[in-house]
Amino acid sequence: MDWTDQIVSEFGVQIGLPGLKLDSRRRVRLDGDDGYGIAFLDAADLPIPEFVVVLARTNSYLKALQLEQTLQRCHYASPAPWPLQLACSPSETRLAVRIPHSSLSLSCLNQAISFLKRLDAEAF
Repeated sequence: MDWTDQIVSEFGVQIGLPGLKLDSRRRVRLDGDDGYGIAFLDAADLPIPEFVVVLARTNSYLKALQLEQTLQRCHYASPAPWPLQLACSPSETRLAVRIPHSSLSLSCLNQAISFLKRLDAEAF
């Protein structure tokens, strides 16, 4: 188990899922009954290794104004502590941050999730 696996495992213990771990493709996704999901992707093979944290929300109906507000939040989020990305489809909106491996810790992971939840709450 490397240190990124250890951080994911510690996060799992923190939320009551002590067996949480990345799969063989170095990713994991947790979906809640509330229409939200959190996913992690260890992109260690990039020239500058990153750990991607994604907040996904199911769209029952995405109005054009909500989409525009979400895009603006991502473009003008101040200050965004990490590179921020947004993906939208008719069924799901995903907000993601890319954390450099050198910055990754359990505290950083919790901050990233809180940051994404705050952006989502502001847009919707």
